[in-house]
Amino acid sequence: ANLNCVAIGIDTMRLGTGNLQMNTAVGAFALRSVRPNAGLYFGFEAYYNTAIGAGALQNTQNSGYNVAIGSAALQGKAGTFSPATQIVQNVVAIGKQAGQSAALTYHVKDNVFIGDECADAKQNGNGNTYVGSQIVGGGTSAGGIYNETIIGNATTGTGTRTVNLGNTDVLFIRGEV
Repeated sequence: ANLNCVAIGIDTMRLGTGNLQMNTAVGAFALRSVRPNAGLYFGFEAYYNTAIGAGALQNTQNSGYNVAIGSAALQGKAGTFSPATQIVQNVVAIGKQAGQSAALTYHVKDNVFIGDECADAKQNGNGNTYVGSQIVGGGTSAGGIYNETIIGNATTGTGTRTVNLGNTDVLFIRGEV
């Protein structure tokens, strides 16, 4: 059921069978999910999402309270995980391909991705904040990365419960702790 939704653009908010409530999608393929497995549509929910840009929030299932602004922002890849186990909630992604593949993981909650190609690879985890272009989250934990903060251009993180400021070109960090 589509309740109180706004969809502008070709194939925008085309989700197959599912429960859609209070979503706004602007741009070709924004908030759209393709057939995830063997040509079958799975039911899922999408609620209170805002997707602006071609492919923004495309291929995400069980998503709610997300903001994706920019071409391919929070765009996952179809059919990677079962919609029943995938959760993308409370995520802000601003910039071209910001958090692009966040939807590839099982649980992505309470994350912020701001910048061109910011965290467009693996981002399974909660409470992460990434600001800058071409940021790569750190660690390889199967359970995900949690509470990681990365600020800077082309900066790579170091994993759970860490703060990373700048890349290898930064010579000084000033401030008081």
